[in-house]
Amino acid sequence: SLSSLLGEIYTHFNGEITYFGYHILHNWKGVSSNINGFIEYKKNKNQFKCELTVPIESFDSKNGNRDANMLIYTNALEYPDIKFTSNSIRFRGNKAIVDGLLHFGGVKKKIVSEVDVNSSKNIKFSGQLLLKLSDFNIKRPALLFRKIDDEIKINFQIEATKEK
Repeated sequence: SLSSLLGEIYTHFNGEITYFGYHILHNWKGVSSNINGFIEYKKNKNQFKCELTVPIESFDSKNGNRDANMLIYTNALEYPDIKFTSNSIRFRGNKAIVDGLLHFGGVKKKIVSEVDVNSSKNIKFSGQLLLKLSDFNIKRPALLFRKIDDEIKINFQIEATKEK
């Protein structure tokens, strides 16, 4: 079939993306399962390409006030999504070095991440990123005159399938 010549395309995602925020008084996390986009595998070139998008408003930190503030600080009205587009994906055993652009708050930044990959019928991948809010020109909210930490940790565990 034509699709097997061209390769595979995965457009449904199950899983979670979690961010961890830090402040001298307390730490918190926000979770989203609203992951959209595609992963494409081109057999003839043995090449993977991916584009993943998560709406900022889909992150739930179990505190509606904090979540509403985050939308303001991250300029989510103007830039509602965090988007990642890959430039290259290189495999080493069951790990992949993923190189691409992260779009956040109207700023594009190159990131490189090592990702654990497990593929049978579906593709499962997980990993961790460290981001600095200042790299994306995001002002940090203060609590009792102390700003939250500039560094945010992001964990992801995602399974990509061809159909729901």
